[in-house]
Amino acid sequence: MKITAILVAAVAAFAAVSDATPSGIKMMNAKERIRGVQYRHDIEFVEMHNEHQLQRRFGGSSSTTSTTTTTKTTSTTSKTTSTSTTTKTTTTSTTSATLPPHTTPSGGLTYYGGPVVNNVEVTILTWGSTPQYLSNLQSFYGAVTNSKWFDIMRQYWASTSSTIGSGSYKGTVSLTSSTSGFPSTTSLDDTNDIQPFLTSLVKNGVIKPTANSYFPIHFPSGYSISLGGQGSCSAFCAYHNTIDISSLGVGVQYLYYGVIPDQGGSCAGGCGSNSQTVNNLFSVASHELAEMVTDPAIGVVTGNTVGAPAAWYNQQNGEIGDLCNAQQGSTTGADGKSYVVQAIWSNLDNGCVSSSSKSP
Repeated sequence: MKITAILVAAVAAFAAVSDATPSGIKMMNAKERIRGVQYRHDIEFVEMHNEHQLQRRFGGSSSTTSTTTTTKTTSTTSKTTSTSTTTKTTTTSTTSATLPPHTTPSGGLTYYGGPVVNNVEVTILTWGSTPQYLSNLQSFYGAVTNSKWFDIMRQYWASTSSTIGSGSYKGTVSLTSSTSGFPSTTSLDDTNDIQPFLTSLVKNGVIKPTANSYFPIHFPSGYSISLGGQGSCSAFCAYHNTIDISSLGVGVQYLYYGVIPDQGGSCAGGCGSNSQTVNNLFSVASHELAEMVTDPAIGVVTGNTVGAPAAWYNQQNGEIGDLCNAQQGSTTGADGKSYVVQAIWSNLDNGCVSSSSKSP
């Protein structure tokens, strides 16, 4: 039976809950089965009081940990009219003389043979209307993909010819009601709405994915998103996912995308501990970005055991961001500005870090 990878990226404590609220919300990790239903996504669930009961599939046991959640979605649409703005960012490939061995410290990430994204190219998709902090996000993606935080991921290579290097922000594509096939509802389902729409965008040439492309969908307020029966801001903060588009004949096998709801409203206080919403948005976005780069094809993994096309993964606790859920840090981007990011796991440091002197 096909298993869908739900990648956990929990954000910060859900401060705006009463004392009567249960101490944690159940979080789904890759290959996790919830109530007998199997899903194929990476979800970052809302954290309450910094604790979550994580029931992991793939032989994983339950554990209690502080988490941050991030989500991926796909939707149905056909042709789209889009406007795109492009910002140039220097992209350099990794040419390290010595790559670290594929060894896993206790509790760390293991390589399962799948692809990594070599030089990520981020194209923001906006849905319906302009989301909050769009200009901030455009700067964020261009800056943090060329930072010491991003350099941590250089240790997670797939082969000597497939390593992780710096990335870039490529532009923004606006998806509106004038876009052919645009879903008219504000209550979206990942399987029934988002994935078919994204597939149609590829078919119609509105978006042109490469092996390095990442399409985070940033939503304005007023939208609710369902993933496997779980709702945005009540169950998860965001997620990333994968669509197999090999049948479309566009030269690449997978489309990598993220679903990032508006972090105000019902998400406020539950998806990050920072006093500024934009910083919690950066934390959630960085969580999904890091997981997409180091484990991009987890959304199409099938079967009851972890294996390719999964890449860097931990059977008990999930992906690079999941191991460090709710731990915010900061990094200086290529523009010289400081940005809030979520700490990510480093095998070389055997812990959660926002920078590392041990990266190759």
